[in-house]
This record gives sequence, structure tokens and C-alpha cells, in this order.
Amino acid sequence: MRLPSLAFDPRAVPSRLRSAFPPSRLVFAAKTAFAAAIAWWLGGLLPEPLRDYSYYAAFGAVISMSATVIGTLRYGLQTLLGLGLGILIALALLPFDAPAVVEIAIVVAVGVSLGGIRRLGAGRDYVAVAALFVLVIGGTDPEPFSLSYLLQTGMGAVVGLLVNLLVLPPLRIDAAVAKMSGFRASIATYLDDMGTALTEDWPPAHEDWAASTEGLADTAADVRAALQEAADSRRANPRARLHRRDADQDERDLEIMERVGFHVRNISDTLASVVWKSPFDVSLPDDALEPLSVALHASADLVRAWKTGEDQDDRLRDARHALDALFARLSDERVANRDPDGTAASVALDLRRIVLSIQPRLQSTDGPPERGRVA
Repeated sequence: MRLPSLAFDPRAVPSRLRSAFPPSRLVFAAKTAFAAAIAWWLGGLLPEPLRDYSYYAAFGAVISMSATVIGTLRYGLQTLLGLGLGILIALALLPFDAPAVVEIAIVVAVGVSLGGIRRLGAGRDYVAVAALFVLVIGGTDPEPFSLSYLLQTGMGAVVGLLVNLLVLPPLRIDAAVAKMSGFRASIATYLDDMGTALTEDWPPAHEDWAASTEGLADTAADVRAALQEAADSRRANPRARLHRRDADQDERDLEIMERVGFHVRNISDTLASVVWKSPFDVSLPDDALEPLSVALHASADLVRAWKTGEDQDDRLRDARHALDALFARLSDERVANRDPDGTAASVALDLRRIVLSIQPRLQSTDGPPERGRVA
């Protein structure tokens, strides 16, 4: 068993730091700190007894801040709703004058139970907390404390919203575009790797090309999440008017990529079965290896052309010619007789479906440039 290397490479430190602390995160941290400081300062200007709890204004700014303007509004409202419910639970219990240990147990139990309501969103986590604060910190004057707690937190949430709206309101278009571009690049790389594997000493000695395609579904999920965040970042964002992008087309492109990724995984599973006889014991005729490899490389080039928007017509024509040559070879009686399970035909059909999935997109436009406009 080979142990992982523990050697320290100082040259890798800058790249690791950039990965751990991207500029967008540092900007978000600075905005959050600014909002918390402003909220705390404003909270201290309120009359007694409200200003005694100005730290809750900073708390409200921090917990409401989100990567998007609409998210900040949503988190702020949800948090205030959760706090309000918690405060009502605690105040409703006070007239019964139960022992403190009983009151704490009851409000926590009720608060955690109400926290299961999904519609409360971010406020779900604060129902029990607010109820507990009223009992423990509110002491003998729970009503003034409750009012101060809710108002200061609400003011902090408003400050957080204004800061996020007025100071570089974030757009996540670039991140979504980069993930979509990376997804296309991954698909093209997998197709190329499989095409190369078919022309190596057969059967291939390595299995990287087979194992790597398993992450395509996770990549697609990441891209979909990035597209949703990009769509959210445009809502209520004044910068969105200056940076227009067809979000519906991005969604349609992702659906095409998911379909293509499905066929890539099918091809990978089939070729893995040919090499390692698992989960199926199938084989490929030697005469089919070369045209299959050419068709895989041509399909990879087509995906790259879709990614970059360059030479799309030429790459589409090359992919069609490669598929025509492949099906012509597979229709040869001698080759067909050596492919009784239809393994080569199965791969060829998946490649054809990849080309047919991409073709309408290329014919509907001159090709989308893979460059975002904003960070």
C-alpha cells in the first residue's frame, strides 16, 4: 500500500489560497462585515431600552446576508418570522409561572417541532433559539427584551439588504457560464479518452476513462444549481439590466448536455464491459475499433465546437461523415457476424443520438460564446 505524500510544495500555496478564498467570497465577507458594523452603530442610536441590544442588529445583518439580493430579502423575512414565532411561544408560556426547567423544555420542544415546517426556510433554525433567549436572557422583563430583540434584528436585516443591493449587488452569471463550459469540456474529454483507448494496445491497460464518467451526473447537478443561483442573482438586482443573458436558453442547453452525458455514460459502460467483462461479457469486432475511435473523436470535436462557437458547421459535417463510415462498416456482413450482441451497434447508436441532440442547437444559432460578462 502506497502512503500519500506529505511533502509540502510552497509553489502550490497561492493556487490553494485562491481556491479557498475566491475574490467573490472576500467581497461578500467585506460586505457582511460592513453591514454588521453599520447595523450595530445604528442600533446604538435607538432610544432605551432598544439600544441596549444593538448587538442583535449586527446579528440580523449577518444572518440575513446572502449571495444574492433576493436571497438576502428572503432570508431576512424568514428569519424574522422564525424569531417572531419563537417569541410568541415563550410569551404564551409565561402566565403559567411554571418552573424554569419545565418552561425551557416546553419552548425548546415546541420550537424544534415548528422548525420542521419547510416554508419557514432559514427561520426554521431560530424558532427554538428565540424562545429560549426570551426565557433565559429576557429574565424578569421578557416583553421589552422581546420587542428589542425583534426590532434590532429586523433593522439589521434591512441594513443587510440595503448593503447587498447598493454595494456591488452580486450577479452569478459568470460562475454559471464557467460551469456549463466546464461540463462541455468534460464531456469532450471523456469522448476523446474513449476514442484513444480503442486504438491503444487492445484491450486498454488503464481504466481512468471508464471511472471518470461516473461523475457526469454530479457535474450536471452542480451546473443546474449554478444556473438557479444565477437566475436568483438577477432578481431585484439593478445590475441585471446591464448584463442580459437568455436564461431559458441556458436551461435548454443544460438539458441537451444532460442527454449527451447520459449517452456518454452508456458508451463508457459498454466499453468497460468489453474490456473487463463486467457487468456483461461482450466483445467488439476488431474491424470496428478504428471507425468507432474516429467517430468518438469527431463527436468530441463537435462538443468543443458547440462550447466555443467556432467551426460548428465543419465539425458537424465531420461527425456525420464519421458516423456514416461507422454504420457502413457495421453493416458489412463479416463485421456484423463478429458482433452478435450488437455491442458496436449500441455504441454507434449512442454516438448518433449525441450528434442528433446537439445538431438542432447548432443550427438555431451561430453559436454561444463561452464568456460571461460579470462576476
